[in-house]
Amino acid sequence: MCCHNFLAAAGIFDNLKSLVEELYQNGAPSSDLSINVVKMLVLFMLAQAQETVFLTYNLDAKKDTMLAKLAGATADLYDQAYDVIASEAHKQPLDEVLPKNIYL
Repeated sequence: MCCHNFLAAAGIFDNLKSLVEELYQNGAPSSDLSINVVKMLVLFMLAQAQETVFLTYNLDAKKDTMLAKLAGATADLYDQAYDVIASEAHKQPLDEVLPKNIYL
């Protein structure tokens, strides 16, 4: 259930990304709704979904090789999300882009 909700959120943010791309052609809609921020949100939701799968497999005591693959894939998604938002940092200080409760 939780994984499904994260995947649904990723789909919604992906649709929003298309809308934001259209709006950027007519001028930036806002500083907190840039294309990179929306891309980061898509990747972050996918990473959260992947993490729920990993945690479920971990609780079910599945094979270590499968857990390692899931953990690696989850870490890759989080890394991709960070890379996207870090590329935005050259435009604005990162603490202005991310919420105050996220610590890097």
